[in-house]
Formats: sequence, C-alpha cells, structure tokens
Amino acid sequence: MTAQNIIFVLFYLVGSRTILFSEPVKSSPVEHLKLVHADSLVIVSIKGRDVHELWGNVQLVQGEAFLSCEMAKWWQGEDRLLLLGMVTIYDGKRTLKADRIYYDGKTRVEKAFGHVLLESKKRKLKARSLIYFQKKEKAFASGDVVISDLIEKVKLLGEKALYDRSMDYGVIEGCPRLVKIDTTSGKMMIVRGLKIEAWGKEQRAVVSDSVQITKGDMKAFCQKAEYRSEKDLLILKIEPIVWQQQREMRADNINIQLEGLKFSRAFLTGKAEIISKEDSVKNVLNGEKITVTASDDTVRRVVVEGQASSMYHIFDEARHEQGTNSVTGDIIVLTFDENRLKEVKVKSSPGQCTGVYTPIEVSTGMVKGKSL
Repeated sequence: MTAQNIIFVLFYLVGSRTILFSEPVKSSPVEHLKLVHADSLVIVSIKGRDVHELWGNVQLVQGEAFLSCEMAKWWQGEDRLLLLGMVTIYDGKRTLKADRIYYDGKTRVEKAFGHVLLESKKRKLKARSLIYFQKKEKAFASGDVVISDLIEKVKLLGEKALYDRSMDYGVIEGCPRLVKIDTTSGKMMIVRGLKIEAWGKEQRAVVSDSVQITKGDMKAFCQKAEYRSEKDLLILKIEPIVWQQQREMRADNINIQLEGLKFSRAFLTGKAEIISKEDSVKNVLNGEKITVTASDDTVRRVVVEGQASSMYHIFDEARHEQGTNSVTGDIIVLTFDENRLKEVKVKSSPGQCTGVYTPIEVSTGMVKGKSL
C-alpha cells in the first residue's frame, strides 16, 4: 500500500475529521495568593461580592513574593488585595514598604501610598506614592522623591521619577536636584536642571537644560552637565560659565576636578577665557586651553596654551595700581600667592613672544597728575 493510500484510509476511518499530532503543551502552573497567617478573618459583602477581611499579623505569599501588614482586604477570586498598616512586600530581590498598597496578583502590579520606601541592594527610593511592576522591575514614583546611592554618596531629589532595577537606571524630573554632602564639613554641592538621568553601574549622572551648580563660593551655569562619581569630575557643556572667588571662567567645555567637595582643578578648552576682578579692575586671560590648579579652594597656578594672552594690573604693597602687564605667547604660566599674582612666565618660539608694561600714568593719560 502506498503512502498516499495509507493517508486516505486514516482520513476515512476518523470520519473526515482532522487529527493533529503534536507534543503535549506544558503550561506553567498559575500562582495564586495564599494566606499564611492572620489573627482573625471576617467575610463581608462589598457591592454584592464577598471580600475576606484579615486582621492582625497578616501574612500572604504569591510565588517568591511575601506580603505582610496589619490589616488586609482580599478579593480572593481575583488575587487582589488592599494592604493597610506597616505594609511590606519582599521577593528576595527588593523590598517595598508603605502605609497602604493595592496589590494585583494577576498583573503583579503594586500601587503604594504614604511613606513609600523601595529598597534594592544598596539603592533606596523614597516617595509619597509609587507604582511597581514586578515583571518589568520598574518603579514610577511621585511626590518628594529621594533616590539614595544610585550614584555613590549622592542623593537625587525631585517630584517624580522612574527607576529601572534591571538596568540600574533612574530618571528624575520636577525640580530635580543632585546633592552631594561632605559628612565631615557639612558642605554640599547642588546641581539643578530640568531632568536628571543616572546610571548606577557606571556611577554617572547627566543633568540637562538650564543647569545650575552651587558649591560654596563656586557657581556654574550650562545647558548640560555630567557628574562622574568615581573620578569626582564635573563636565560642563554648551555655554558653560563658572564663577569662583571673583573669577569668571568661560569656554566651549569646562571640566572641574573635585577632591571631595573642594575645587582642585579646572580644564577649559575651546575659546577659553578667565576674567578676574581685583580692586575694581579686571584681569583677562585668553587661550585655546586653560588649566587651573588649586588647593583648599584657592587658585595656585594657571597655564594658558594656544594663542595665549594675558593682561594683568600691577599693584604695589599698599595696593596702589602701578600699571598693566600685557603678554602673548604659545604658553603662559601664572603663579599666585593668596589669590595675588606672583609670577608670569612665557614660553614661545623665537619672535612669537611679546610683553608690554604700561605704567598707570600712561594708561590713564596722566603724568605726575597732569593730563597728556
């Protein structure tokens, strides 16, 4: 008998019914909520439906999730709960605490309200309300949001936030702030913007739009800033301006190296300029690259490179202005003592270095009190 005849006979024997041969489907068992303990249980009717009210030391489980509270309402047929009073949900990876949590066992969605605390490893998120999706491991928080230790020794604050546990990533909006506090001195650095993104694994945060940075007597503005915790580095991009101890720094990009919260170094690249005020006069430095070195938040050395120029006012010991010193070259090195210019060195190819000293009498048009 041919294969075609065998198929025809089988088709005839089953009365023209189609038979599908396949491997049996193995469906994962549905995990329902289970009651572990309650001091008392009362069944009440709410809108024609029976609801279990659980009182005292309430404990339930669903899969790996363990739930505890003081009182609960359980819509048993729907695996749906309202948990009240010192609510805790723990699944081995994270802990959620709140005054009140609505728990949907089918979708595995938790809606928490009042004194919300989400803890995951070293990360902590506080808020007034939060929605947590177990399957996606994502949390949406709102109201006085504080995320701690996503970036080492830094707190992220705002009015609303997204935290993705699987990616260790957070976004904070609504007057967001990045705050770093020196526990020894109590001083702090605050970075503000319209949005803050943070990556915990990379220990990096990016602040976007209308960025403002304050740290002691240092203030800075730009359109985008990046903070790298491991390197203690601030990177300012797009029209950055920094004010520090009567100095104004401008460039295409400015990198600020910190030691804790102390200003250590600054790297200005692209149309770099530093303007400093001294006794109502302005000193100006220009170059393609400027490196500022400081200790104890005080500038000690400035190196200007690439079409470097400087114009400084000279004062005597009594703080009377004597004149101006203008210098150009490939590299200009200025050293300071207690914020006062101590020495100027110029390095350049032969014939490319210039230095002009203009006495105050000439620059103001006066010679011994007389006009020229």
